[in-house]
Amino acid sequence: MSDPLRLLALTGLPVVHPLIGRREALLTVSSALKKLQDVVISGPGGIGKSALAAACADAASDMTAEFPGGVLWVTCDHIMEQEDLGELWATISRPLILDGVAAETDPVRASQRLRLALTQRPRMLLILDHLEVTLDLHAVRAALGVPTYMTLLITARQDEVAPGHPAAPGHPADASFMHLTLGALKAADALALLRQLAPTATDGLAPREVIAATRGIPLAIRWAAAHMRRTGALKLPGADQPAAPMPRDPTRALARCFATLLWPDLAPVERTLAAALAALVQGTSLPTAAVTALAAALDAPDAAPNMIAAGVLQPLSADRLAFNAAERALLLPHWEALPMATRDHLLDAAIAFWLDYATARPGYTGTEALEYDAAGIYGILDTALAIGRDAEARTIAQQIDYTIAAR
Repeated sequence: MSDPLRLLALTGLPVVHPLIGRREALLTVSSALKKLQDVVISGPGGIGKSALAAACADAASDMTAEFPGGVLWVTCDHIMEQEDLGELWATISRPLILDGVAAETDPVRASQRLRLALTQRPRMLLILDHLEVTLDLHAVRAALGVPTYMTLLITARQDEVAPGHPAAPGHPADASFMHLTLGALKAADALALLRQLAPTATDGLAPREVIAATRGIPLAIRWAAAHMRRTGALKLPGADQPAAPMPRDPTRALARCFATLLWPDLAPVERTLAAALAALVQGTSLPTAAVTALAAALDAPDAAPNMIAAGVLQPLSADRLAFNAAERALLLPHWEALPMATRDHLLDAAIAFWLDYATARPGYTGTEALEYDAAGIYGILDTALAIGRDAEARTIAQQIDYTIAAR
C-alpha cells in the first residue's frame, strides 16, 4: 500500500483494486519506471488505462531510491491544445506549493520558473492522466526538465491507429517513450474481474458468455457486474451471441455494451441526470457535491447513489467521483434529446452550483479555481456561451475573478 505522504493527487486518485489480467502490464511499466524511463499507456476509452496507472503510482510510491521526491498524480481533462500547457504548469505547481509559478500568466515564463523550481527538489514521478494524444509530448518533457528532474507516466486515449501508420514527433508511439497499448481482457480474466465485482451473482457463467456480453472491456465488465447486482440476473444481455473478438472499432463495441448492459437499467430520472453530468459537469473527476446538486434539481435524492450502484460513477479519494470519458461521449446525444425546458432547468442548477462551489472556498479566486476544477468551470462556461447564456457566463467569470472574452 502506498505512503499517502509520498503520493499526491490534486483531483482524486482512482481507488486501487487488485488488477486482474494486467499483471504483465504492471510489471512492464514498473520495470521501466525503475529505470527512470518515461512511459505512455494508451488505448481506447474504458480499457483501464487510469486503473493501471493508479496501480503503478501505488507501486512507485515505494520506490524511494528512484523517486525520493514522491509521486504526483495530475488529471489533465482541461489540457486539450498546445496553448493550454500554461494551465498544466499551474496545475502541477499548486500541490508542490510553488505559488510563484501558479501566479505566472505567461506560459513560457511559467515553464521556465517551474523547471527552475524542480531543480531544487528530489526526483519525482509525475503522472499525467488523460493527456490528449495530439499534444507534443517532447514539448511537455522539455518544459518540465525531464529526464533530469522527474520521470513521466502518461495515459492517453487512442481509439485506433492504422497499421504501419508512422508516429508524428512527440506522438506516444515515438520510441523515446516506452509505449504500452492496452487491449481487451482475455476471457478467463474477464470472468475473474466480473466475479470480483459481483461475487454472488456470477455462478454458472462461462468465460465465453462474459466475452460475448462485454467484449473484454473493463468498463463494460463494470456495467455488467452492476447489472447483475441490481437486477439479480443470472444471465448477461448479449451472452448468447457469438463470442467474437472485439471489432477493430472499440468505440462501437463499447456503445453496444452501453446499450445492452447499462442504459436499460437506469430509471428515467437517472438517465436525465447522467446526460446532464455528461454535458454540464465536464472532466473525469468531479466533486460529489456536483452530482448531489443536479440530483436535487431533479427532485431525485436517490439518483446519485443509484448511479454509483449502476457503475456510471466510481468513488475517488477526496470526496470526488470518477466519470469515464467514454461514458460521457455515449451520454451526450441523450442530453441533446432532452426537452429544452429540462436542459435550461439543469443548466441553471449547474451554474448555481459552480458559483457557490468556487466562492465558498478560501483561495478560489483568480486562476486557483481553474486549477482545482478547471474542467468543470471551463465546461459550464463553454456550455453557457454555446447556448447564448452570455450573462450567466460573465457572472461566473467575474465571480472567480477571471477574465474571458464573452461572445
